Amino acid sequence: MDKLSLLEKLALNNNLSKSEMNVTYYCYEQERSSKDVAMYLSWKAPNVARLLLTMFNKGLLSRRQLEDKKTYLYSTNISSELLDIKKISD
Repeated sequence: MDKLSLLEKLALNNNLSKSEMNVTYYCYEQERSSKDVAMYLSWKAPNVARLLLTMFNKGLLSRRQLEDKKTYLYSTNISSELLDIKKISD
């Protein structure tokens, strides 16, 4: 899916807040750490952690833990029904 189509689809999705839309877009093609997301949003760490945890619990993001057992990498969960972007990517 091209970036313009993705942005348009996310912008029209009533299930997402503006912050969730930004994180979904940022994590779409590449896994990102919470530190990367914090710099992208220009937010402080506790607020980013809450947002990422909420998005993970909603099923909007997938995450995996690195070997250091401290760092999680987040990526957009394309198969999430709330995002409804799977149809375009097929």
